[in-house]
Amino acid sequence: MNLVVEELDPEAIEVGYGSGSGRPPFDPAMMTALLLYAYGAGVYPSRRIFASSPTFASAA
Repeated sequence: MNLVVEELDPEAIEVGYGSGSGRPPFDPAMMTALLLYAYGAGVYPSRRIFASSPTFASAA
């Protein structure tokens, strides 16, 4: 999965990052990897992905 994420060009996603206020955004590569992993594991609802991610659980 890391090979797929490394081959993607995150530039289109990162254009809007860093211009707002509040919390800093999560890394787009990490978010893409999480989404691909969840979909591969058959987890599609975003709330279930959120609940099963230790990164988000510690940030919430």
